[in-house]
Amino acid sequence: MDLTTEDMIKNKLLDVQENVRDFQEYSKKIDNKEINEKFKQFAKGSALEAQELEKLLNKYGK
Repeated sequence: MDLTTEDMIKNKLLDVQENVRDFQEYSKKIDNKEINEKFKQFAKGSALEAQELEKLLNKYGK
């Protein structure tokens, strides 16, 4: 089965959104301040990626 460009964007968007949720959830459970802050930063970075993928999907999706 060949994936369309739209399918690929949707798949990666779901992956990145899952990363955001995971990093946010893990940051709440980690006592180490340095790791906690890094996970929060990773969540923010992943959220920016998700926004860019959503823009692409809105622009090029059907």
